Amino acid sequence: MSKKLEDKILEELKKRVFEEEEKLKQKKENAEDKEALLQALDAVTSLNAQQIKEIEQKVRQELLLKEQKANQSRRQLLKWGIGGAVALLLVLYFFFRPKPEPQVILLETFDDNRNGWLIGQPYIYKRTHENNTYVFECNRNEWCYWDDASVNLPESYTVEVGSIWKEGNNKDTYGFLLIQDNTRFGNFAMQANGEACYQEYKNKEWADFKFKPVATAISNKENLQKVIVKGKSFQYFVNDIFVEEGKIAASITPKEIALRVCGRQKIAFTFVKVTDNQTGNVLMQERFVKPHPDWEFKEYFDKQYKIENGQYLMNIQDGENCYFSDIPLPPTMEAKSGVNYILEVDCTWKEGDMKSFGITINDNAKNTVNFNLLPDGKGSVATYEKGTNKSVSNWRGGTTQKTDGKTNIHQKVILKNQNKEYEYYLNEQLIERGKIEITVNNVGLRSCGKQIVAFDNLKVTKVFE
Repeated sequence: MSKKLEDKILEELKKRVFEEEEKLKQKKENAEDKEALLQALDAVTSLNAQQIKEIEQKVRQELLLKEQKANQSRRQLLKWGIGGAVALLLVLYFFFRPKPEPQVILLETFDDNRNGWLIGQPYIYKRTHENNTYVFECNRNEWCYWDDASVNLPESYTVEVGSIWKEGNNKDTYGFLLIQDNTRFGNFAMQANGEACYQEYKNKEWADFKFKPVATAISNKENLQKVIVKGKSFQYFVNDIFVEEGKIAASITPKEIALRVCGRQKIAFTFVKVTDNQTGNVLMQERFVKPHPDWEFKEYFDKQYKIENGQYLMNIQDGENCYFSDIPLPPTMEAKSGVNYILEVDCTWKEGDMKSFGITINDNAKNTVNFNLLPDGKGSVATYEKGTNKSVSNWRGGTTQKTDGKTNIHQKVILKNQNKEYEYYLNEQLIERGKIEITVNNVGLRSCGKQIVAFDNLKVTKVFE
């Protein structure tokens, strides 16, 4: 070990020994002072040493209590000061806090169909030529469709029609008509459940009729309808079983024969034959090998939905009704105080009737609010309760006069006050304010009448007040 290091260690040891001696000396002096004080008190008073110690302890306790109270007061003042400062900071934060940034919770650009919009072309009916049969497929309850062919009917004639019921509702009717025009005709109907009847339509009303059982009229086999007409009288048979006889109304003079199918079912007609009862001449013999030119094979749809070129196209061909496609809103779109939601979409009217279209919201129970838009930029709001119209506001606004199939209109709806109030804008022009009385679960796109409308950039944004 070097001399320098040894000296340094000795110096440190001396320092520590000196410090310890000073502490012991101070302690000893304090004890001696205390003992001297007690002896002095004992000498100048009549109190003994024990009594003096008790007085000393009492004085010490009083002094300690005063010190504790003083410290407690200081702590309380400090506590009040801190509490006031915290309250002030909270108030300042409430008024001057930074608002959270808006959150886009749904963005639909229609580059694909990941969100599950309706896609396709549901048909109302289609008529096709298949395997030497004329097939009718109908897809709407309580609606009937027919196709007719002209024939010169004599005073007395027989009509025979063969058909096979394929599938569907076996209580929906099908068969053939003897037609004067669309307002006057006789209908020889049957059902796959084994019933048949004659129905007559004139003066925009159906005459009374009653179905009768025909046990052999069953599905998935060929059934034969046969009607023998003499003047205005007729006899009706199904599979050679008599159904009924009666008279064709005097106001009906048949000029055509039509094949007819109603409801949701698929029927294949196998042949149509018309014979002159007096001469035996066959006036029509249709086996659908080379169909009569009057038969029109076609498909009719009332709506078509597709995604094309980054847009959602709604092609509606039903001039009397409106159709919509919707998707569930994100779970994060909860009705919450201090939060608004902005629903917006770009709309382009392409062609057609120039009827209403736009955003719709609903609650899964046929209660809806429709934010309507016309191609000229006017807007209104309609509410429906259980599918029935409840209220419609007046048309307002008008921000574009172009209906060239290219002009875009921006539609925006702001849901406020826990989704119980709305503001409706077109191209940033306020159209209407109002209240919402439904729970908003779904957002949809809607179009009415015979027209094509394109939608793009559907967005839902969460905005904090």
